[in-house]
Amino acid sequence: MKALPDLPNVLNKTVCDFAFYKWLGACILAIGEYVLPGSALKETALGAVAILLLDTLTGTFASLKSGEAISSAKFGRVAVKILGYSSVIAVASIAGQTLPGMKEYHQAGLMGVFGLIIVTEGISVLENVQKMGVKSEVVQTVLDRFFQARGE
Repeated sequence: MKALPDLPNVLNKTVCDFAFYKWLGACILAIGEYVLPGSALKETALGAVAILLLDTLTGTFASLKSGEAISSAKFGRVAVKILGYSSVIAVASIAGQTLPGMKEYHQAGLMGVFGLIIVTEGISVLENVQKMGVKSEVVQTVLDRFFQARGE
């Protein structure tokens, strides 16, 4: 347990001593600043990441509760989902910043993409909660309305 309080110092020393980690961290921060230039976009992106993690956790618990085996293919789908979302966000951001006449729509476009991600993942969380056996009229009503709107 003595090493735990030294963890920030160890991480700081690792990043400071290795030029590769400095370079990698700077590149990630630069790309992040280019793709998400405003603080509102960063906070919305953080919310989307949080709900994506929540979806993964509730999906894992739902699988455990139902007795389904958790395979690497299921976690592979999470990785594909993250890659797909990241690609859409990057394309929307770059297009909004580089296409003529689109600069004023950049933030609105990205907020729309994040909104779609949050709604999609939120519905997935509700489905996972239902699979875990939680009975709730609110959850059932939301899911019924969603599937009814989709024509299912």
